Amino acid sequence: MLKIKLLSFLNKTISKIFIWLYIIFIVGFFVLSTRMHRNYFYLFLLIPFFLSTDISCIKKIKYSKIFLVTSFFCIYMFITLLWANGVSLEYSYESIRKGFLVVIFLVLTMVFFQNNWNLVPRFFRYTCFLAGVFSCITMALFYDTNQLSERITGIGTLDNPIMAGNSYALVALIAFFYFLVKKEVELRDKIKYSLVVVAAVMFVVLSQSRGPLLALAVTLICCAVVFTPKYLSWILVGFILPLMTVYFSGLVNFTSLITRADSYRISIWQQSWDIFLQQPFFGYGFGGARPEIFIAESLPASHSHNLFLATMLDGGVVALVLIVALLAISIFWSIRYFRETGDVTLLALMMFAVLGNLTDGKTPIASPNHQWLYFWLPIGLVGAYELRHRLVRQPEIAVCKAPPIQEPT
Repeated sequence: MLKIKLLSFLNKTISKIFIWLYIIFIVGFFVLSTRMHRNYFYLFLLIPFFLSTDISCIKKIKYSKIFLVTSFFCIYMFITLLWANGVSLEYSYESIRKGFLVVIFLVLTMVFFQNNWNLVPRFFRYTCFLAGVFSCITMALFYDTNQLSERITGIGTLDNPIMAGNSYALVALIAFFYFLVKKEVELRDKIKYSLVVVAAVMFVVLSQSRGPLLALAVTLICCAVVFTPKYLSWILVGFILPLMTVYFSGLVNFTSLITRADSYRISIWQQSWDIFLQQPFFGYGFGGARPEIFIAESLPASHSHNLFLATMLDGGVVALVLIVALLAISIFWSIRYFRETGDVTLLALMMFAVLGNLTDGKTPIASPNHQWLYFWLPIGLVGAYELRHRLVRQPEIAVCKAPPIQEPT
């Protein structure tokens, strides 16, 4: 009896320590350099996870369709390196390493939260508050040394306005749907989370990135209208207020957002589609040589600026089918989570994961660092719910403890 209590105490202690390590890793996107962030992942996340997690729990991830489809997608993309022209061994190694990191991050997220779903509120709470603080600090530091009209970029790994915009938009969605609109959250806490939403949305607006801003607006409005219509008024606080503040302060020239037209996106997408049609079934191989895409006459584009087109160019129709299947399964389980708990957060995050990658997405394992935050994290959380759901309803495979999902008050 004493041994069981001791083991239970140790497991709870390890879980509490690990959730803080995980929070630091996620918040690290907003402050740490890419190299520091990567080293932290290896030393303070992977090693503690594998040392503290029962191997039987990790093996159970094979029952998750989200994990299986992700694995098939990564394996297929690795295979496409065989027919990718102009790809060096060093690039092939780096591509395979990134793909494995995505799979490991997914395993880590799914297994940990499947076993410790009660820690999701803590994870969301501190991620929101810390990201809200860092957004204010970043805005102050940036405009202390730059002109007010310049597009703000993040610090740490988020050194691009679009990456930073997408990442802070994710924080705004979590604060809005997981905390702000829930009846059980006290008024004083609602005020705190409304400030987080305002700070995060203001950062998105100041990034002057129309893709993240539009994806955030569509996700907020659609999820609020369809699933939580009585809380639609909170959008006025969380979205309209930052827009009005930025507009009247003159920090952003909204006319320039319109006169920038489509930033050559339509031309880039058309060229990407035409190039895809030349080799539609299996693509050009992951990172393989292909006809160049041009923004202007002599200015090449770095990528297709669309997750689906980029995936199609790398892996053809086969890769497209796999990534669509992954997103469809994830959205299905996020809807199921909403029906079971009444919480629309995971569905909103999945909706944003799709919309946010329509205007600037790459193949999701080509540059996974920032996509871990606003693409793979939502998929990992939904996958954790899917795995819990399967383990609860199939006791013959439930080696890991997985009590029914209930939203904590």
